[in-house]
Amino acid sequence: MENIKYMDKNLIKKLRLELQKALEEYDGEEKIKLNINLDELEMLIFTVNNGKKSISFNFELIKKLDLTGVSFEGVDISGLNFEGSYGVKINPQTVYLKDLQGTILKDTEISGSFDKVCIKETNFAGSKGAVIDPQTIYGKDLYRTNLKDAEIKGTLDGIFIEGANFTGSKGAVINPQTVYNKSLEHSILKDAIIKGSLAGVNIRYTDFTGSKGAVINPQTIYSKSLYKTVLKDTTIVGIFDDVCIKETNFSGSKGAVIDPQTVYERNLYRTVLKDTEIKGSLAGVNSKGTDFTGSKGAVITTSYTDISSCKGLEDVEMYDDLGVYERITKEIHRKILKK
Repeated sequence: MENIKYMDKNLIKKLRLELQKALEEYDGEEKIKLNINLDELEMLIFTVNNGKKSISFNFELIKKLDLTGVSFEGVDISGLNFEGSYGVKINPQTVYLKDLQGTILKDTEISGSFDKVCIKETNFAGSKGAVIDPQTIYGKDLYRTNLKDAEIKGTLDGIFIEGANFTGSKGAVINPQTVYNKSLEHSILKDAIIKGSLAGVNIRYTDFTGSKGAVINPQTIYSKSLYKTVLKDTTIVGIFDDVCIKETNFSGSKGAVIDPQTVYERNLYRTVLKDTEIKGSLAGVNSKGTDFTGSKGAVITTSYTDISSCKGLEDVEMYDDLGVYERITKEIHRKILKK
């Protein structure tokens, strides 16, 4: 058969339609190896417009093919999901505009550097061979990047890491003082090493589970806010006066001693207090949805605290002040007023 790239465009469209229809009907699990030249296959699965190559039809159908040897040079793969593909090898330097934003790279092999490559919101989980120097990536931006199965070689100084997920990555060492804007907000720090102070650092929504080295003084963190922060595997040093701990999860942390009367707005809404020590009254404190399981020292005065949505009350000492009032009042009336 004549090489397809020298054929009429109408013939290419007809062959592409035949391939698409056949793949739509194919329901087997084995990847299909077409006995045609690679350049012929590439002309069927890619369209070219002004030097930009794009996927020519539904990529979920194309993933039914054995793509071993197919070149993705010049192909716009940003936002594509490669999960379930076979034989895909990607050089980040040669894809269209060096852009991998939003791409899911599971089941791909990476060959090549990420110099000046956009990898924000990229998902490396299940890929092979990714070695990333954060200092050379486009925009120094790891926003919402999933770094599982990637190796980090280089510092994270000046890198935007909000929303980045380090779970399953290798080599990540984070100095909170030197990352961009001193912000870890929304980051998942499992398998990362924290080296440096968290003073002035934004850690709202941050998950420290599985990280190493984090020491937190609630008085010095950005805005005194631990809102929705997961503090497992951290050490707490310092008081919580005026600190927002609404929806904070203390489970697995060390050293937290909390006076509910002094936290910001006296608000423990949906706070998980496992592994904390409570020193101070809960009277007038917003305890809706608070989980006291595994906490120590909590005493609830029933007439001053709404416990209807609280959890872990078996670890709380309940003080029935209304019962005490009624009991003592009854005794006063009986002995003094003879009623």
